[in-house]
Amino acid sequence: RPPEGLPETGAAHLSFDEAAIGELAARELLDLDLASYAYVQDPGEYWSTEREAGFIRALATNFKNAYSFEEPTGKRNALRRNITLANWLKRLPKPAGVFVARDQIAVRVLEACDHAGIAVPEDIVVIGTDNSETVCETARPTISSIAFDYAECNMCACSALNALMQRPGQRCRKIKIKPDRLVRRGSTMRLRRADKTVIAARDLIRTRACSGLKARRALPLQPPHG
Repeated sequence: RPPEGLPETGAAHLSFDEAAIGELAARELLDLDLASYAYVQDPGEYWSTEREAGFIRALATNFKNAYSFEEPTGKRNALRRNITLANWLKRLPKPAGVFVARDQIAVRVLEACDHAGIAVPEDIVVIGTDNSETVCETARPTISSIAFDYAECNMCACSALNALMQRPGQRCRKIKIKPDRLVRRGSTMRLRRADKTVIAARDLIRTRACSGLKARRALPLQPPHG
């Protein structure tokens, strides 16, 4: 489906394969063997609905269902929106896997988890979309996200433009770009049955490994002898 206003003929249309994005997220979460799965929408965006459909379809082939969060309509301040989201997240059977329409909304999911006292990734794992490094790397925990090969996107765009220049009267070309890969970060690095000292050591390594952290500093605290 082209964006509003794009003619059906006379122009090339490049878009991401939204269903494939949802399927990739579902496969990643299914590998973690979680108690529930959910999707957080980007309200009003057609591509968000298509990502959700691919996510649900992939889960259904594995006999799993998905919860869905659609933000209520009407004006609400940021605090009220986060409270609504936090209450919904609290009701998910744990551990839960949450796929989010885009990285900026994934940040809100982390904020809502923090507000509700939900541990990420121990109780909820989070996958965003777009792999915006500025967003994903500065979040705490860092956000796992689906990435795209933008070099391939550029090549496809150039190819479509060249074809139109060679044959100006041809019908509109619709090219779908599949997701490249999932970049795994802290929001999906879930340790099963790990105690709190191991989790704390892991988080310390994740945030300070490139800033002079010594191995002895990352060792879990040992109980005193005697």
